[in-house]
Amino acid sequence: MALAKNVDRTKYTSFDKMFTFIATVGLALAGLALSEPAQCHGRACQVEDDQAVMLQSGRLHDAGMDGWDVGQRALGVLGLDGYYWPTQPGDINDLRTWCTVQGVDGEDYRCKSVNQRGEDEFSLQIATVVNGSWPKIQLGKWSSGLEESFTQAVQYLLTEPSVHAITGQAGWFTWYQYNVSKIMRKIVHKYKEERGITLKMKPWLGGSPAMLAALGSLVKGIGNEGTKYHPIFDYDLLKKPNDRLLLITSNTVLEDTTTLTQFMNAAGIPVRLDASETEMGAAIRDQWGLMLDDHAANIEAFIIALIQIHGLFKEICDEAEAWKLTRVTAGKIIVLSWGDSLGYGLAVVGPGAMFHNVANLIRSSSRMATKVLSTILNYTRAGQNVVGIIMESTEMPAYSNWVRNITELPVWDSTVVGKCLMAAAPDFSQSEAERIGITPALFNTKSFHSCAMGWWKTDRWHTDFGYQKNGSILYYDTLGLTPTQIDHLACMGGRHDGASIGRLMTEFDTGKFGPPKVHASCLTASPCAARSWQGTACSSSQVGGQFPDDGGCMCGGSCASGYYCGGDKPFNISGFEGVSGGMGYVYGIRGS
Repeated sequence: MALAKNVDRTKYTSFDKMFTFIATVGLALAGLALSEPAQCHGRACQVEDDQAVMLQSGRLHDAGMDGWDVGQRALGVLGLDGYYWPTQPGDINDLRTWCTVQGVDGEDYRCKSVNQRGEDEFSLQIATVVNGSWPKIQLGKWSSGLEESFTQAVQYLLTEPSVHAITGQAGWFTWYQYNVSKIMRKIVHKYKEERGITLKMKPWLGGSPAMLAALGSLVKGIGNEGTKYHPIFDYDLLKKPNDRLLLITSNTVLEDTTTLTQFMNAAGIPVRLDASETEMGAAIRDQWGLMLDDHAANIEAFIIALIQIHGLFKEICDEAEAWKLTRVTAGKIIVLSWGDSLGYGLAVVGPGAMFHNVANLIRSSSRMATKVLSTILNYTRAGQNVVGIIMESTEMPAYSNWVRNITELPVWDSTVVGKCLMAAAPDFSQSEAERIGITPALFNTKSFHSCAMGWWKTDRWHTDFGYQKNGSILYYDTLGLTPTQIDHLACMGGRHDGASIGRLMTEFDTGKFGPPKVHASCLTASPCAARSWQGTACSSSQVGGQFPDDGGCMCGGSCASGYYCGGDKPFNISGFEGVSGGMGYVYGIRGS
């Protein structure tokens, strides 16, 4: 392993500088303006005052690890506002992903014990980004209001002693990597200068796409030395020029698709503003000479990724260089859409906020296995070697073992990110975070490197949830459920006659700064847009019936779901056009 301090900076070639795209792909800001955090006012001031009293009382220095509370060790999570769903093991908001719990419901829903250090057995602390809804965070929106909300949430997690590291509730929080880093620095400096209180900077990664930084040799940092790139440990992932990384994402839907065609024309790829995804894909292949399949969702996901990446490059170099780096990036990553999969796609992406059925995706048909394997095979036949996979969504980890199994490739997901952040916390250098910035300091933390590379192995699997090496799926096959009951779990909120995989919507953790509890209008949806698995007999009714493109049948009736809330602009749910109850976001972000 080549340590960063031993890197010879004089050896960087122009290609190395261009190759730093891969160190910032996961840290793209979607064109965000890196402005200073807003001044404290309103609720943020009250929170600040309350926490200052707590800090001055000495709670920050309760025990161990240089001022952290190791007895209540927790991963801090920046939460989406208004996105509520029946969580299950593997989901970022579910305690069972991170520790062994006393029970699933009520007061028993807590960790049995908390380890003082390491990547296992810790709790959660969620701080909601007020008005940071799914539609806004997905696209990396930024405004003075959101800036204040981020500042409020980050301040809470920084001053809460139990929190040892911070991540985002969705993979899209990656686009805020530098915004949060700047906010964190401002808060730490403010407390020191104005109150004489020393806060610890905490390891922070917005999501699993931020792990793409490990593919490069340089990472952008914001520290006392200014905003610039710094060398990091050699993670040695892309060894050959034809090595590629597969990014599986659910970030595939834009309200206005002309955003895609406008971007392409600006990139020098002429297309009509109303061009279809197929036409856009053909234009990219023709103009840039890239491999790109004809699947519309994959093409859209690929262009969205490039839009976000180009937004970052505009922040650090001139326009011509930004387009050059964006084009190089396009040749190094493969983007695969997961949003149209039975079991996951409808439940998480469209309309979303439902219980996603792991068994449905894995066992219902060969569709997703074929999609993943054919993508890898096609690139292999073209002389390109897929060396590993990053799964973007924080509801994907329950599928990671299955992906490891069918591809025989290493996988990083949001659970790996959370585990490695917590493993790195005791060794995270405050002086380096101050000097060069949080992100490069993290990637140069030996315990983070060791944890990440420990998961970059084909035989390293999650053992607390998901598909297992004996072919079973934990919880689905271990709670005495029949095949029919498993088929219909999405319709039942993941629960059936005492067998509880999904948590109750009434007990969803809305986080600090969220509402006291989930509003009644956000608890259920009727009719339910979830589907049972492919092959189930369906009646031909307006809201039932067969949907051959995705397989399966609409549940009908009511089900535990939060998709009536979570956004400002109502949308039509596919298959429910003109049906009463067939629109999402009808009650706003929180159900008002």
